[in-house]
Amino acid sequence: MKQKTAVSWNSMIDGYVQNEDAEEAMEIFQKMLDEGFQPTNVTIMEALHACADLGDLERGKFIHKLLDQLKLGSDVSVMNSLMSMYSKCKRVDIAAKIFKNLQGKTLVSWNTMILGYAQNGRVSEALSHFCQMQSQNMKPDSFTMVSVIPALAELSVTRQAKWIHGLVIRTCFDKNIFVMTALVDMYAKCGAVHTARKLFDMMDERHVTTWNAMIDGYGTNGLGKAAMPMEPGITVFGAMLGACRIHKNVELGERAADKIFELNPVEGGYHVLLANIYYTASLWDKVAKVRKMMMRRKGFRKLQAAV
Repeated sequence: MKQKTAVSWNSMIDGYVQNEDAEEAMEIFQKMLDEGFQPTNVTIMEALHACADLGDLERGKFIHKLLDQLKLGSDVSVMNSLMSMYSKCKRVDIAAKIFKNLQGKTLVSWNTMILGYAQNGRVSEALSHFCQMQSQNMKPDSFTMVSVIPALAELSVTRQAKWIHGLVIRTCFDKNIFVMTALVDMYAKCGAVHTARKLFDMMDERHVTTWNAMIDGYGTNGLGKAAMPMEPGITVFGAMLGACRIHKNVELGERAADKIFELNPVEGGYHVLLANIYYTASLWDKVAKVRKMMMRRKGFRKLQAAV
C-alpha cells in the first residue's frame, strides 16, 4: 500500500488480534510507531488486547505510558481495555486503582473489573463490586452474569448459588445459553449435580460448553456413567459431537468421538461428523485418518464423502 493511514494500520492490527495472532499484531503496532504514525484510541485498544492475550505485562506498561502521552486517559473505552490488560497480566491491583479513579464508569467498566477479580481468584472483591454496581443503579447484562457466576462457583455454597439463580430469573437471563451454562457449571461445582442436570434438560439450546460443563460436573462429583446415563450414551455423545461441529471445538469433539467409538456404533455418521470437524480446522492428516477408519469398518461398502 502506497499511502498508509491510521485506519489501515488499525485494520491490520485488528485482523491479527481477531485471528488470535497477538504477537503479529504487536509487531505491526511496533512497525506503525517506527514509521512515525500516531496511534489512535482504536490502535491503543487493539494493542492492549494483544498484550492481554500474550500476558505481556512489560509491553502493556509501555502502551500505558504511551496512552498517557497521547492524553487518552479520559477515554473510558481505552481505560476499560487497560484494566482488562492488567487483569489478564495478573496485576488486578493496578486495574483496581485505574477503576477507582475512572470518571464516567460504564457497564463495561464494571464488567471488566468483576471479571478481572474473578479471573484472579479474588472472589470476595468480584462479588463486592457486583453488589456495588447494583447499588448504583447499574443494571447487569449477560456478560456481568457470566463473569460473576463462576466466582460464586469457586465458593461452592449452594445458598449463594440459589441467590444468583433467582437473580438470573428476575432479570430475564434464564433463556441466555451462556448464562445458563454458567449456572449448570456452578451447581455442579457446588455438589448440586441433580439441579445442574435439571437446568441442562430445560435448556432449549445447548452450546458445546454446556455439554462440557455437564459431563465434567458428573466426573467431578464421582457419578460418572451412573448419573448421566451413558446407556444409550451414544445419543448423548452424538449430540455433543454435533455441537462440536457447529462450534468448531476440536478437542471436545475428539473426546465425544472417543466415547462414541468405544460403544461401537452401527451408524457411520459419527465418523463423518468428526471428519467434518477436522476439515473445518484444516487438520488434513486427521481427516485422512478418519476416512481410513471408515473404510475399515464392517458394513461400509462405499465411502461416503466426509466433506
